[in-house]
Amino acid sequence: MKKRYHILAAMAVSFTLALMSGCSSQNKGVLTVTPSPSVIIPDETNKAQLDTYINVPADYVNSRSRLYITPTLLVGDSMVAEYHPIVLEGKIFRKKEIRRQDLNPKYHDPYGPYAIPVDDHQSKYLHYLKTVDLPQWIENGRIIGVVSKDGCGICSGMDTIDIALVTVPTTLLKMDVKSEFIVPEIVKSEKVHKGKGEARLQFEVDKADISMSLADNAREMKTMHDTLQPLFTDTLVTLNSMHIEGSASADASYKHNMKLATERANAAKDWLIREFKVPRSTQRLITIGATPEGWEPVVQAMIAAGDPDSARVRRLMLRYPGPTDDAAEKYIKELDCWEHIKENYLAKDRKVTYEYTWTVRSFNTDAEIEEMYHRRPDAFSDQEFYRMAQIAQGDSAVIDVYETMLRYYPYDEVALNNLAILYLRNDRNRDALRLLDSSYSTNPQLANTLAAGFIEAGRLDSAEKILESCNDPKARYNLGLIKAHKRNLKEANELLADAKDANAALVALCVNDTNRASDIMYLCDDMSPRAEYIRAMISARTADRIGVMSHLAGAVSDPELRERAASEPDFAAFKEDPQFKELIGK
Repeated sequence: MKKRYHILAAMAVSFTLALMSGCSSQNKGVLTVTPSPSVIIPDETNKAQLDTYINVPADYVNSRSRLYITPTLLVGDSMVAEYHPIVLEGKIFRKKEIRRQDLNPKYHDPYGPYAIPVDDHQSKYLHYLKTVDLPQWIENGRIIGVVSKDGCGICSGMDTIDIALVTVPTTLLKMDVKSEFIVPEIVKSEKVHKGKGEARLQFEVDKADISMSLADNAREMKTMHDTLQPLFTDTLVTLNSMHIEGSASADASYKHNMKLATERANAAKDWLIREFKVPRSTQRLITIGATPEGWEPVVQAMIAAGDPDSARVRRLMLRYPGPTDDAAEKYIKELDCWEHIKENYLAKDRKVTYEYTWTVRSFNTDAEIEEMYHRRPDAFSDQEFYRMAQIAQGDSAVIDVYETMLRYYPYDEVALNNLAILYLRNDRNRDALRLLDSSYSTNPQLANTLAAGFIEAGRLDSAEKILESCNDPKARYNLGLIKAHKRNLKEANELLADAKDANAALVALCVNDTNRASDIMYLCDDMSPRAEYIRAMISARTADRIGVMSHLAGAVSDPELRERAASEPDFAAFKEDPQFKELIGK
């Protein structure tokens, strides 16, 4: 046994795998492998299934010897790994091993348990089916069977047979992820807006005048002023309507409170007219109304406070229903808890609410849009931002448009998607991920663009999780690339079934669908060195020598591909071809 390992060591040093003199050279017939050789591709765990048949002819192993066929991984001329051997032995050799164990109980024959007995005069058809581990870094290699024999009493010899070619075509995969700009249909329409607000004010009892010295009235009116100022001062804005409503407490009759609430709304209107010098033509657009509060808010406040008297008030309201609470109020005020209710649950603040609509002037020509974008982007509609993005020149200008747009329309999916793609295109992956990761959108195009950002950042697991639940053709393609990168090749091939590019052809080759790969590349107009290399691999699979040489000539302009071709398993049959040697520079 020691002698056999010396021979392997000598092979590694000399980088020569040639027939050596000895018994193997005297054997009748030769070992053959089916398929000859097979092509294996490691999976995502860097494992591959070695499934092959070895035919051992009659009289190849005599009764006095044992034959070892050791699958051995070579990368270039270096031996990298050995796998579980096939061991065949003659009858006399087996008897000797048994006798040796009887004489020496400490002797252990490591190959005895799985040695296959053979008859000198019968051929043997052996099925070798094992899962083999391959180095993570491997791109190309070959598995040979190192054949050696012990025990004939004359000599030991060595031969080799080609068992399988190891290839990882997916290292040629180009992670050219697909994402798509959303091109909106620009529809011109009036820029009509709605708004509303409220001022919580305090009034003197039964008074409608707004006193700035009471409570927070000054601050509340300042907020109202700032909110409504553009409606009266912005030259691009036209007020369409405004409605102001006042309120009054539940205390007093409905009729009295309606009149008081209306007067308070009118006081707010008068204040606006004075504050902004509103012209008479605009004053008619401002209407007023009243909303007396009634007793329901009072009951709800008592319930929220856990006041047991709330039940008494509720019973009176149910007992004396009507269009107003006047009848119930009479009896509520007769309760012994009235003063407590009045002090604690009648709101001191009275709301003055306002709702309004306005129209912003539209910008109709590209020149006007471009001019106003630099002056008043706050006046833009989403449609005008879309048009500005179309007429902007260069990525940086378009990025500026979408960034500006998102300040006013932070959830606009067109802007989010297109800006993220521009970020990715300009190596701003972090900005793209930050933008989309916080958008909370269910739009499949946005989801695909987010996944593209994760792919660019090398976060394939995150991208895969998104894409698996994304119903979008480009998402399907991108998911196929991830699966191929992880060597889930069957699934990748299914996902790329509709694709017609070099990546799809490469994955088809990986699952031995040479016809589909050929059809794809025949129609593909990609003439890059990588595409030509894939065409050369397809030609090699179909034994088309002219095609191999023609397409390799277009591929070897890339130094990395030229170096790869020298050890590419698909080109093994052409290694001694003078034209092939010339192409790869050897």
